[in-house]
Amino acid sequence: MEALDPRLSPLDAAARLAGRRGRVVLHSARDDDGLGRCSFVAAEPRATLIARGRSLVVLDHDGRPVTRTIGDPLDATQAFLAEHGCTLEPRAAGAPEPRVIGYLGYDLARAIERLPGGAASGDDGPDLWLAAYGAIARWSAGGGEIIGPDRAARDRLAGALARPAPPSLPPSFGPFTTGDDAAHHIARVERVRDYLAAGDAYQVNLARRLVARLRVPGDPLALYAALAEVAPAPYGALIEADGATLVSGSPERFLASVGDRIETRPIKGTRARGDGEAAALAAAPKDAAEHLMIVDLERNDLGRIAETGSVTVDELGYIVELPALYHKVSRVSARPRAGTGYAALLRATFPGGSITGAPKLRAMQLIDELEPVRRGPYCGALGYFGAHGAFDLAIAIRIGVLSRNELRVHVGGGIVADSDAAAELAETELKAAGWIAALDLLRARS
Repeated sequence: MEALDPRLSPLDAAARLAGRRGRVVLHSARDDDGLGRCSFVAAEPRATLIARGRSLVVLDHDGRPVTRTIGDPLDATQAFLAEHGCTLEPRAAGAPEPRVIGYLGYDLARAIERLPGGAASGDDGPDLWLAAYGAIARWSAGGGEIIGPDRAARDRLAGALARPAPPSLPPSFGPFTTGDDAAHHIARVERVRDYLAAGDAYQVNLARRLVARLRVPGDPLALYAALAEVAPAPYGALIEADGATLVSGSPERFLASVGDRIETRPIKGTRARGDGEAAALAAAPKDAAEHLMIVDLERNDLGRIAETGSVTVDELGYIVELPALYHKVSRVSARPRAGTGYAALLRATFPGGSITGAPKLRAMQLIDELEPVRRGPYCGALGYFGAHGAFDLAIAIRIGVLSRNELRVHVGGGIVADSDAAAELAETELKAAGWIAALDLLRARS
C-alpha cells in the first residue's frame, strides 16, 4: 500500500484522472446511518464485463473485445468476479479492498423474471457494466492510500495522482423537461390504484423521467461535485462506463456483507425536512403500511438463500435525516447458506423490493406496462465487490445517466391503495429537487 498526500481528496484525485478510460468514483459525501465511511477512485480497468440482455462482452485493458458470448449475465458476473478475487464469503475485518466496481441496471431483471418487454425507448447504455481494477485509491479512517493486487498498476495510478489535473470545463445543460407531464403521471397513479383495488398487487413503485439536453460537453465530475454539494449522500458515485456515465446521489443500501451476514436497508417513506415532519413520518399509517410490505418482501428475498432461521429484522422503521429529506429505513439481514454465490444472491434479491413493489413480479409487470420508458441503470444497483468477502451495493436511485447528449433522471415512489395521486406527484418533485439544484449550481459557476 502506498500512502496518498493527505491534502488530496477523492474529488481532487478523480480530476487528475480525467480522460482516462473507465474512471470511477465511489464517494461518501455524507455518512448517513453509518454508510459513508470509505471512498474509492480508479481508472483504466484491467478487464471489463458488459452485458446487454444475454449478449456478453469482455474487454481488455485497452477496451478491445476479448470474448463475445451469449449466456446468463448473472452466471457471467459470478465468474468474472471470481476471476478477479471476489467471492461471497464472510467479510474480513478492516477497510474493504474493492477489486470490481460498476453497476447492474434494472433491466437485468429480465434475465431473472419473465417480463412482458416494457417500453421500447429509453436506451441508457448496457444492462451491466463491471470493471476490474489492478489499483484503486482508497480513503478510510486511516487516511488515503493506493491498494490493489497489481504492483505495476499501483505505480501507474500513483504517478497519475502525483501530476496536476488536466484542464477541463464543466458541462452545460438546458432545463429539465419531460414528455411525461403531471397529468400523465397522475393518470398512471390512478391506473395503479385500479390494479390494487382489483387485487393484482399491494404496492407498485412508479417512476417518471426528466431529461436535460447537453448544450456544451464537459467533465461530468463537475456535475457530480455540484450534486454532492447540494445533496450529499453516502453512495455518491461517478461511473464512466462504456456507453453511459452514471452520476449518483443514492442514500439507500441494496446489499452489503457485514461479518458473516448479508444486510439490506430498504427505504420506504419520505418527507421534506421541516418542523415536526420526522415525527409525522414515523407516525403516518400509510407510510407504515407501505414500509412493512417492503420489509416483508426483503425478508422473503433473503430467505431464498439464507440458513434456516437466520433472517432477522435488526431494526424496524427508524428515521434517517438527509440534508433535505427524512426517510423511513429498516435493517434486514441473513446468513447465507454454505455454497451460495453472487449469482444465486442476485437471482434471489434483484432488483430491490423498495423500488419495485409487492408482490415483486406482478409489480414489475405493471411497471413495464405503465412506465413510458425503460429504467436503464435507474433502480438497479451500483457499488463494489472486493477481496475477503467485502461488497457493498447501493440502490441506484437519485441517479442521473448521461447518454446520447442527454442527462436523464428518474424519480418515483411507492403507490398503495390509499395513495393520493397529487401527493405522489409532489413526492417525485421533492426527489428531483436535488438534481434541479445541482444544475442551477453548475450554471451559476459557468
